[in-house]
Amino acid sequence: FFELLSQNVDKITEANILLVLEALYDVYLPSDYLKVQEEALFGVFGFDLFRSLRWLTFDLIGKASDKEMLIRRLVANERHAYITADVIRKLMIQFGEEETREPRERQEKWLSEHAYREVKAAWVDLVICGAMEGWLLNSVLASHVFFALNRADRQKTRELMVQLLSGDKPVERFARLVGRSGSDSTNGPYVLIKRKYFEDLLDFDALVVAARRELEEGKELPNDLKAVYLSIISGEKHYLKDATKGEKI
Repeated sequence: FFELLSQNVDKITEANILLVLEALYDVYLPSDYLKVQEEALFGVFGFDLFRSLRWLTFDLIGKASDKEMLIRRLVANERHAYITADVIRKLMIQFGEEETREPRERQEKWLSEHAYREVKAAWVDLVICGAMEGWLLNSVLASHVFFALNRADRQKTRELMVQLLSGDKPVERFARLVGRSGSDSTNGPYVLIKRKYFEDLLDFDALVVAARRELEEGKELPNDLKAVYLSIISGEKHYLKDATKGEKI
């Protein structure tokens, strides 16, 4: 289906670009199918739904004559935040705020610089709101959005961390937001919390104390949370499926 869409991008009319993207996002982003894929073992040759959504999005934005209107509409919808994280990163590359190994990615700019600044700020505010309200924390793609947020506005990410860690269940909320670092073919999704990455965003020592307290209280914890708490304390890789330790990276 996605291959067919990709081969027929030029046949999608200007008036239907937004409708096509919104329909795909509304069907697939909240789907159990996407969740199962994201929690499966990493496979180089398997079909990747999220990657397919991302590249189709880029193709259709590239085709659109009014890119600013399209991007603003996509970014304004909280349900699309998981995929628009990649749109923001693409814009950051175009404007030289994100590294790339492909210099040609900087040859085209989808927006004026003024529009880019507005769009990025609007997306940052929407994501921060999502983290505080909780809808973002319930997604398997929450960490994907968090790392894009941190690249887009580190100062506002610091402010978010302060708010999250001063509320109810602070270490659990942190875990839900940042608890997925990647996936491999050994045991699937894993977490790797490096002090160096987070220590200027929050009081890392206090986070370690909170994580240790959660583990020592003796209550039943889901393996994904347990894995994050262990990684906070040890700085090592742990798998979300069973909280086992992975090989050093």
